[in-house]
Amino acid sequence: MKTAKIFSVLSLALIFAAFSAGYAKKVENPVAKSTQATKITYQVVLHMDNLSSPCNVYLIKVVDESGRMIAPAQAFKPGVYKYTFIEKVTAKTNKFSRRSAILEPAKYPDHYVCVHTLVATPDIMFGPFFAGQTYFFDLYPRIQGYRGEE
Repeated sequence: MKTAKIFSVLSLALIFAAFSAGYAKKVENPVAKSTQATKITYQVVLHMDNLSSPCNVYLIKVVDESGRMIAPAQAFKPGVYKYTFIEKVTAKTNKFSRRSAILEPAKYPDHYVCVHTLVATPDIMFGPFFAGQTYFFDLYPRIQGYRGEE
């Protein structure tokens, strides 16, 4: 009888242990949470084949499908051909969306009237964008045309 009591107590303890293990919450280390990827990097490269420095101010932007900038625009600087943009995300994302890299003249009231204007076809990328990854865009600016006296 004593052996039966020992086995019943042991089996109850095992059942309780298995039940507790099934409902135990895994506690994440705070350091592990801080190392999770929380940004997406976009790198825009301008391919400027022997174009002279533009006389107006141009902005490089990366925008989403609704035209909102995902990071602050950066002004084009002659001699700098790589621009990095960081999109902050709250957690890993795989949302299917669109990102576009564009080059456009800055809009401000007091600007120069240039003979030549730079234009570039936007580089558009579709797909899921994952936190911790880097995505690359290529822009090929060209002179739009001659805006001078006729």
